Amino acid sequence: MFKDPGDWLSNQVTPPATRFQRGLNDVLTFVGLRPVDAGEHLVKRVIGLPGDHIVCTDPAAPVAVNGVALDEPYLAPGSQPCGMVLDTTVPPDSLWVMGDNRDDSLDSRYHQDEPGRGSVPEANVVGVAFLTVWPADRWTVLHNPGAAFAGVPDPS
Repeated sequence: MFKDPGDWLSNQVTPPATRFQRGLNDVLTFVGLRPVDAGEHLVKRVIGLPGDHIVCTDPAAPVAVNGVALDEPYLAPGSQPCGMVLDTTVPPDSLWVMGDNRDDSLDSRYHQDEPGRGSVPEANVVGVAFLTVWPADRWTVLHNPGAAFAGVPDPS
């Protein structure tokens, strides 16, 4: 989870919250499950660390990190792994992030023409998402799929 690095949220349309939603948000904020500034945060999966070389040769091809194609079981069903062709190296002190629903995620791929070239400064990281609590019908515990990155070597 990270603080918006520069207007990534500016084009988001947020429907007005109901009285129940506002009350639930207040309770979740009070108990510490929702930050006070939650409207300024994004949740994406870290795909690349500083120095990692990330390549997508085809929108439907797997994402490759440092020459190793990722097997990403967490992707939304039917979602393209890459969604676009790209070739980038993560700058120092930064992260490359992509959403699990790649076809509907304005992540690092869509901010490459902005300062940071789509990368998120490590200083913007505010925590690790561990639980989905809203909407209520999608409550679930989130797991770190370390196996997807097990074969990825350090950048050369």
